[in-house]
Amino acid sequence: MREGIQWKQKARDTRNAGLETSINANDIVTIHNWQRLRSGRGIRGKEVIQMYARLIDGLLVEGKKTYLTKKETCPKEFADKDKYFTYQELKDRYYLLADINKPWHEVFYFETTRIKAPNNKGALFDDNDHYNEYVRLCWEKNANLDSNILVSTIHGVKGMEREVVIINSDWGAMCYKAFQSGIPAKEDEEIRVCYVGTTRAKQKLIIYTGEQKKGHNVYPFPLLNIERKYEHI
Repeated sequence: MREGIQWKQKARDTRNAGLETSINANDIVTIHNWQRLRSGRGIRGKEVIQMYARLIDGLLVEGKKTYLTKKETCPKEFADKDKYFTYQELKDRYYLLADINKPWHEVFYFETTRIKAPNNKGALFDDNDHYNEYVRLCWEKNANLDSNILVSTIHGVKGMEREVVIINSDWGAMCYKAFQSGIPAKEDEEIRVCYVGTTRAKQKLIIYTGEQKKGHNVYPFPLLNIERKYEHI
């Protein structure tokens, strides 16, 4: 996470069948909009509201943030889809105090729900500071904040292909137990999943063994078990 590697994954929201990035999409939009303002272009009122909500404290006139970031109370012209607001307009008429010469990471502070906690152990970030540092590192590597890296389960990439595919060699306790069950149907299913994963690669396949944590059992990738032969593949 500290290296600034950005990726995409299947959307966690079951109502969204698409992909989401490791950086909140609205945060990416805010960064791009700040760049637009810095280049002299304008942004829509909806984007102004979104941007104002992410400003570091003190960069709006005191007492105006709630008024400006609520659709019910914000200036009615913010609802005009055909109207664009430049930095100078926002500064002169809409209480913006941020310095246009500052980079985005000195103007905005983002918040994420993906913070590690006892009931959220699989989360990515230690806290919001960690998340903001991660976004900054990603941006320094790629100002467009886009990525062709896809992180997924094997089932999630069925039918897809990539030039390079990397698979974790730890198969997991439940799946490995099924593979070793002695029941042909269960064994065959695990082999089919292995086949799907390994055949997603067009040019290069990497099967890696991650860092082994103390007390964590590793369940090896079935196709790496050279003591058994499979006629299924």
